[in-house]
Amino acid sequence: MRRLGAVLVTLACIASRANADDQVVAHAPAPAQQRHTIYVELLGKAGLWGVGYDFLLHRRVAVGATASFLAHDNERVVTFSPYVAVYPVGVRHRWFVEAGPQLVHLSQMSPVPEWPGQQDTGVGAEVGSGYELRGRVVFRAFGMATVGKRGASPWVGLSLGVAL
Repeated sequence: MRRLGAVLVTLACIASRANADDQVVAHAPAPAQQRHTIYVELLGKAGLWGVGYDFLLHRRVAVGATASFLAHDNERVVTFSPYVAVYPVGVRHRWFVEAGPQLVHLSQMSPVPEWPGQQDTGVGAEVGSGYELRGRVVFRAFGMATVGKRGASPWVGLSLGVAL
């Protein structure tokens, strides 16, 4: 009988110690997540390539922008795409949904003196969703749609960056 009592006391001590450890772990502060991200993008929100920045307002919400400049022959294209991203699930490996406007300015220089060239600025909307792997290095792969006055266009993108 003494042996059974000793075993029960030992089990009770182990259980209370495990419960205390669980409470300490449950109340321990989460490791600080880097809130700033600087990245480069292939395809994606700003066209063929882009440079971007985003800031985590909350662990589930971020705001950011991607910009690019492309010069080809006599054409110059400047793109700026601000967005809001929402992370419904996950912490390190996570799914995201993002949306925002896309501003594009196109200028075409004249190759001849008789024509002054032309400039045009347009605004569209972008909606996308994809996967993010977030650590010190941030990797994103996503699909999206750009919607403008001439309809919608599907698009994909990859981005690689650093979390600060």
